[in-house]
Amino acid sequence: MRAILSLSLLLTVPVYGQSALPPCGSDIARVLLGWNECFGTYEKDGHKYTGEWKKNTYSGQGGYSFPNGNVYVGSFEDGKANGYGTFHYLADNQYRGMTHSGWFLDWKAHGEGTLTSCAVPKSASCASFGAYTFVGNFKDGKRQGRGTTTFVNGDKFEGDFFDGNSAVGTFTAANGDKFIGELQDDKRRGYGIATFADGRPAQEGRWWDGKLVREMRIPDRIAGRPTTESDLNSLRPKDIVSQPAAAARSNLDLAREKCGVLGLKAGTEKFGECVLRLSK
Repeated sequence: MRAILSLSLLLTVPVYGQSALPPCGSDIARVLLGWNECFGTYEKDGHKYTGEWKKNTYSGQGGYSFPNGNVYVGSFEDGKANGYGTFHYLADNQYRGMTHSGWFLDWKAHGEGTLTSCAVPKSASCASFGAYTFVGNFKDGKRQGRGTTTFVNGDKFEGDFFDGNSAVGTFTAANGDKFIGELQDDKRRGYGIATFADGRPAQEGRWWDGKLVREMRIPDRIAGRPTTESDLNSLRPKDIVSQPAAAARSNLDLAREKCGVLGLKAGTEKFGECVLRLSK
């Protein structure tokens, strides 16, 4: 049995996986005949792969290290990270010390996964992002769909992510304060309502960079009861995040679309009042 990869880093990374396949043989054999159904190591220009081979490509369980220090250990298919694995961010940049364990598609996180910042104590990611763990869905390397972020200080965010950096959900602080609404780049941006554990009046309206810039009631359809994530999702145009051009639309255009989502008919007095209120 051969160990696929063992690393000595700022922390001890355990040996990942084993293979019962026979050794692949010499590099000349790889060039002339191709490595197939075997276990071997290949290095070129600072890249290194140690693991299983099939039809002269990385296929099966293996480990891959990059020239910048990053390491991926897990499943390979057609010469790429495909399947379940763990990516260790060890390059000398702000992400150093993070890990991502989950499903990958052509080297990108795709499907369920767990992203952990500050997995290596006192690493650059600790200072850049704080210590947190995100568990949820990814698509093309970005957070997409339902997910939960738990911070080391006890804060927690749970909601739906769009294109990695935008989300709609509930942020609960360790002291009991809550914010239900839209976030972008981890800051309050868009519609939302903040409530406070100490009994201060709730703040509801439009937010920007974490600050309430305009107090306003969420439209009458949901007035008189606590705002929910479903309410806020219904107010969000479905293409506002996925299509960059949508973000450039005027407030008036967005207001018209949101009022339409609420079931108001264009040309009516109530539709006009709704557009006027949301576009301000």
